[in-house]
Amino acid sequence: PPPPPPPQHRSPSPDFNGSNGGHDDDLEWMAGAFAQADNAGEGVELQADLDHRAYLAGLDEAYDREACAVIELEQLVDGYAACITQNYGTGGGEALCIRLDPYVWVLEDWDDYTKAGRFVHITAMSPEAIACSCPDATNHGQECLHKSLFRAKWARFVNFIPVSLDPDPPSIEICRNQHDRLFWCSVLKSGAVNGMGGKQTMVSWAGGKTWRCGSCAGGSKGLFNCVHVGRARVAQIASAAMAEEDEDSEDDELERQRDELENMDEPRGGEGGGDDPSTALSSVSYRPIPPPPWLRLPSDTVPPTPLFHLADLPLIFKCTATSRCGTLGCNGVFDRSSDREIDQRPCKVYTTTGVVVRIVETQACTCRTRHKYTIGPDLVECGVFNLNNRSLFTHELFSSLFTQLNTSATPLASFRLNVHRDYSNNPNSLPFISPRAFNNVFYIVEKLYRLETPEYCSQCGKFPSVLICDGVANCISNRKITAALCPPTEPPPAGQPPIIEDVGPGRNRPFLAQAALRKRLIGALEQSASIEEEEDEGGGEGVNVASVREVIGELKDLPAARYRAEAALAPLLLELANLTLTNRRPLFLLYVTFLLQVAAHEPVLQLAPISLAPSLLRFGTPGPHLQEHDKDDIRWFASRCPSLARVLLFHTSHQLPVPPSLRALIFEIGNSVQSNFNRITTHPEPGIDATLDDARPSWRVTGSSYLMPKIRTRPLYPRFAGDGGVASKAEKAKEGDIPPCTKLYNTYTKASQSGGVMALWCTHSINYGFHFIPRGEGRNDVFSAIFSHWPTAPKIIVYDFACALTGYCMSREARYWQDTLFVIDQLHQKDHRRCSNACYLETYMSTDPTLKYINSSAAECGNNGLGRIRLSMSYMNQDHAIALCRLFSNIWNRVKIISMAESKARKEAKRAKGRA
Repeated sequence: PPPPPPPQHRSPSPDFNGSNGGHDDDLEWMAGAFAQADNAGEGVELQADLDHRAYLAGLDEAYDREACAVIELEQLVDGYAACITQNYGTGGGEALCIRLDPYVWVLEDWDDYTKAGRFVHITAMSPEAIACSCPDATNHGQECLHKSLFRAKWARFVNFIPVSLDPDPPSIEICRNQHDRLFWCSVLKSGAVNGMGGKQTMVSWAGGKTWRCGSCAGGSKGLFNCVHVGRARVAQIASAAMAEEDEDSEDDELERQRDELENMDEPRGGEGGGDDPSTALSSVSYRPIPPPPWLRLPSDTVPPTPLFHLADLPLIFKCTATSRCGTLGCNGVFDRSSDREIDQRPCKVYTTTGVVVRIVETQACTCRTRHKYTIGPDLVECGVFNLNNRSLFTHELFSSLFTQLNTSATPLASFRLNVHRDYSNNPNSLPFISPRAFNNVFYIVEKLYRLETPEYCSQCGKFPSVLICDGVANCISNRKITAALCPPTEPPPAGQPPIIEDVGPGRNRPFLAQAALRKRLIGALEQSASIEEEEDEGGGEGVNVASVREVIGELKDLPAARYRAEAALAPLLLELANLTLTNRRPLFLLYVTFLLQVAAHEPVLQLAPISLAPSLLRFGTPGPHLQEHDKDDIRWFASRCPSLARVLLFHTSHQLPVPPSLRALIFEIGNSVQSNFNRITTHPEPGIDATLDDARPSWRVTGSSYLMPKIRTRPLYPRFAGDGGVASKAEKAKEGDIPPCTKLYNTYTKASQSGGVMALWCTHSINYGFHFIPRGEGRNDVFSAIFSHWPTAPKIIVYDFACALTGYCMSREARYWQDTLFVIDQLHQKDHRRCSNACYLETYMSTDPTLKYINSSAAECGNNGLGRIRLSMSYMNQDHAIALCRLFSNIWNRVKIISMAESKARKEAKRAKGRA
């Protein structure tokens, strides 16, 4: 009989009560129709229709889930906005929000309900440029609820009146007598450069000497053990929150601590290897070994092996079609139908706790060598590594070794000794193998493990836009370096590298031509600023500008036609000398910071890149200016020339006209940037060779291992002294692109050792590659590593010698590096006292909120990990050191990627539980 008529189909529509648009009725009808038509031979067609309708039902269900998420986020944002208040009331359920300064807000956390006493800091320049201090935004790079709230309600938050008109106030009181705390305060963290680019943290007081700091654990240990608590204490006294309860002794100690805080701007084995023995050059096992379960990634292609259980090991390891001979270079395979003898012999299986005796099936091979290996089983499916049909090792033994390598500084000989002592606890076990044999086994099995990371950082991608470079002193003896070592800094062993002769030293120049004049101007500005700060409380005339006026006289004596930059600087210095402390103190400090960068010894392209030249020329052109055009130019300055942007923003926020002398100086800076760039761009950027990586030797030989293929060969620049080698200090000084920096490299390694390892990291401490340095670490290592593997240069490079890296890179390949910002991380900037603030990452944090939460010390975290194998590498030959460094890097990356994925999953689960 014909099937019953189908129910009327409803078009799919978002239904948030669990319905899928009528497809359940369709599926029920199709199931009944299929049962009636099965005997009539119509089952095939109806089954296809049934599958198609089930597919449509799945699409509708996915669409419903996505629509639910969008509407739920909108409802969360609206609910959050409804709870926002600038003053606590009496009804409860409120979320406090206070605007600290023109660019920073402090916001009480919220997720379907107010998280009382949990605050985040929002830094925003515009609806598009918003940064948040919550873990979701800083650790996982997600679009957190706080960012979504500010973007959706930007017009409301921008109208909040800031507590302080000056950016980055040291401390501001937030509220009192809330959430079991008597006092809440937002405090600027230490380490900011001239008060610019600092991060904020919350400090609270619960009474007596009980303080809590949101940044460090020091606040819970005592009143004066945490610098942030001390700053909050200063704000507390200023607001007279608890002046009566302070004892006299505490007041004296607090006064001493406050004096210190005001001056916080100044930063206060075993056997690892050897020559390979003449035996066991290869193994019977040859198939790839998968990563241990704790290192496995979802994208791994090698099938996993079962977990090791002693009771599960078979008594006899039989040969299969995958069995082969262990002799190096022999292709002998197992053939049960052959007339070659098949034998069964005892073998020793080494585990982490003892030796197990088993039987292994073997077959004689036709090869004739002095080692006389026989054909045996591979055993990767059993979780066992077969060395020579006599000695077998479980995979869990090497998994234990990988764990110790990742978590502690454990040389191979130490691990072998630990296993040997564990064996001695078992009276029925045979002893473990010798140190020499274990080293040999390790470097054979290491080649079979597939630990190469198939994934990049989930946040940074294949080519990170922010790259952190640093050298680590994992050195080997100079006597063990071979000619095969070929890092990116060296020309390839076969073929001639490109030779570029039309670039040379002396073209990438500072803004002021005379070095002596730059030095005197920097000294005069620093002296004036220090006197200004000392006389701030005393009032008086203001700044002692005698030294500044002497420099002005020197500038006026120079020929204006030849020294255009100096001529443009003199009028602005004259206006600066007329500023007084009483009414222009903040503006004076901003001008001093900007002019110190103008007078810096670094090339002018460090002060402003070529991309800012049109804006600089337009802003500095004499004549009337449209206000909207000036705002657009200032927005551009904020990204790459923050010291200038802060001066102009002060004029704008206080409704002060921009002096014509400042516009004239800005115009001349634009001219200098443009002319410098034109002088150094004499040749086109070298192209990309996709076949270059296929022709080069293995990383095991060259000592250069990167996640991406090599696409360029570093050219030679013969007009630079010492290019391609190590130049003397006198030769480097002739280049004209090295500032007088006090940081040196010769303190890192000893003269009898190699230069260590150069490693590149993303901001999440994922290692994107390394190469061995034959001699001393230098700027060439960073230049060559990135230029050889990155199609386009990263946007930001963090390096502890970035003050000289800018001139080195721009003088050789200006077109490639023209959009890159070279900065020194916050940890190493204290070593660069004579370098310009334009080289500090903290300087750019003040105007670019997205840089505040960059983990600029990620390389130090990674290098600390690489330091765990430093002792082992110091005793190894070159091949073993390269293999161990690559193995550790792969393990490190896998642990980091897994940790990031687990942390993200926990956050999502917690968020889903909160919504439920």
